[in-house]
Amino acid sequence: APQQLQQTATARAQLLRRASVSEDAADVAVLEEEEEGTLSDNWEVDVYSRPVVREGKKLWEVLVCDATGSFRRAVELPSNMVNSREVRNAVEKIMDEAPERPRTIRFFRKAMLNMLSIALNGIEDVEVIPSRNTFALRAWLDQREKEVYPNMEGYNAAAASGAGEEFVLEFPEKLPDALRGEQYAFVTLPLSEFLEGNVNDENVGAGRLCPIPGVNGMPGEALSPDTMIPGWLVLTPRADSLARWMASLELAFLKADLKKQNVCLEVGLSTQYQVARIQDAQTLEAQSFEDGKRNTQGLHFIAVQSAPEDEDVAGFFLLQQPL
Repeated sequence: APQQLQQTATARAQLLRRASVSEDAADVAVLEEEEEGTLSDNWEVDVYSRPVVREGKKLWEVLVCDATGSFRRAVELPSNMVNSREVRNAVEKIMDEAPERPRTIRFFRKAMLNMLSIALNGIEDVEVIPSRNTFALRAWLDQREKEVYPNMEGYNAAAASGAGEEFVLEFPEKLPDALRGEQYAFVTLPLSEFLEGNVNDENVGAGRLCPIPGVNGMPGEALSPDTMIPGWLVLTPRADSLARWMASLELAFLKADLKKQNVCLEVGLSTQYQVARIQDAQTLEAQSFEDGKRNTQGLHFIAVQSAPEDEDVAGFFLLQQPL
């Protein structure tokens, strides 16, 4: 029953408490930005036209940053050089000049899937992941849309789009049996549990934690430690296998669609699964879940465990939805 599962959530929370330089030779402009912070070997890349027109041609850029946003490069490409070879050359040149080579490169732009897949898969020893988990890149792109492009000659405000339009999905698919739990509940956990290290990379099982806005140099406003992070608890005897399945996916975010009375899980670039129906008795909880995300800059979590009395989670996934 929902009340019993809410009590489970409370018990779980208690357990977690314990428990600009030009490159004339290549005819490409490279803009450099670096901030203090620890560089990550997880990189994020975007290639797309920008809301700037020069001599009748759109400005194209390759944006590259690490997952912390500490390392940033913006490379301008002439419109007649927008192809997989030139994109790969631009990214490889940035890699050669970077303090550390990337281990993974993520990109969110579905419209550029083919070009970026060809370009980036040609780079040795780098895992290429189409993903909506490009937090630092999206924040940087939004900042450029507000502060950089409007100051460029030829700026066209009507062409500014940012990253949001890439994430509009309409029709959920049936949830694979491997991802199906037996019981679910909307739950919460205070942000302090993450800030104080009670929930960390070592005790989330097969899960993983996304960056927290305003912490460790990440973009965004710092939240109060008392802020309650909304979550979704999954109870199943197959907790370990379900958590591993989730970990094998590029989880994006979970949302409660109050119009369609569905809870949907979004993964990869463009996949949406219907996880459960929202019963009438759960409408207020579902609304609180969505309201909670708006209060946390999109932060929320999914926790997977076998039973309410378990001291450890099989998987804990901290996610962030673009809002």
